[in-house]
Amino acid sequence: MNQSIWRWVHLVRPELAFSAVSNAWLVTALGMPGRVLPAGEALPPSAWEMALHWPLAAAIALGLTLYGIYLNDLLDIRHDRAFRPQRPLPSGWISSRGATMTATLGLVLALGAASFVGRLSSAACVLTALAILFYNATGKYLPAVGLVSLGLIRALMMLTLAPDLIYTWPVCLVLSHVIFCSTLAYGIEGKRPRLHGGDAAQVFIGWAFWMLLLVGGMVWRDGLALPGHSQVGILPMLAVTLFVVGSWRILGPRLTDLRARRALAGRYHHYAMAWLIVYDIAWLIGMGRWGQAMAHGVLLLLALGAAPLATAMARHAEPLSYRLRPM
Repeated sequence: MNQSIWRWVHLVRPELAFSAVSNAWLVTALGMPGRVLPAGEALPPSAWEMALHWPLAAAIALGLTLYGIYLNDLLDIRHDRAFRPQRPLPSGWISSRGATMTATLGLVLALGAASFVGRLSSAACVLTALAILFYNATGKYLPAVGLVSLGLIRALMMLTLAPDLIYTWPVCLVLSHVIFCSTLAYGIEGKRPRLHGGDAAQVFIGWAFWMLLLVGGMVWRDGLALPGHSQVGILPMLAVTLFVVGSWRILGPRLTDLRARRALAGRYHHYAMAWLIVYDIAWLIGMGRWGQAMAHGVLLLLALGAAPLATAMARHAEPLSYRLRPM
């Protein structure tokens, strides 16, 4: 395979891309009504029905992810040249022009796919793109605002596929997971500006506000449980417990060296973002949709394996002689 492809995959961060697709597929499955039997019982969408909607969901998720990642690296290129010259853009592995084109194409892909889903999806896609722009231009320089924005962006990305989704517990779980894991990784890495007690309180308040909004809307419209699946949340809660135990093991040793802490934060973030797919698998198994759960299992394997492989291949693509290119 062409070595330059690995550089692009390395920059895309596969755990983000594949988990975004997994979240999009889950919401698509929840948002599709399926078939209704004469007795009034609703069946889940067939594999054929899902196959028609999955490409659109994947296009929206991947497009917004590409837009967000490349926009972030483009806006950070001056900072990375000074402090992280090994990054793909400042090192010259990928040109600024190529990154700009990729970000633009990602946004166009997402907006185009959303237009086929419906007007509400198009509006939600535009709102998500604006939230991504806000985070990269302003939000990430304000710790509390930026960390809450990360969770909100992923939640909005999911709701783009089903803006009228009633059962929003999966969205609430993803929102909470992204906010708290990103906050923990931010603190471990010691990013600047530093995260203080007041910032942590603001993160909690922001999380609580959006959770109340999502849960309140769900209760107001149709109650707390998915019809016919009152026990569907047991497996996702078990997945949360397993994640907490795994996090305890990963973050157990206390490190004082800044470089080691940054490496630990990177590993933890990769693990946390890939775990979002485990939640999706748990929801689907709880609803008895084993075939769809197996498809998400493939995404999980790709998310866990592609990132380390892409990083290793990108490092060996050429000698690390950093070629600083003008903007």
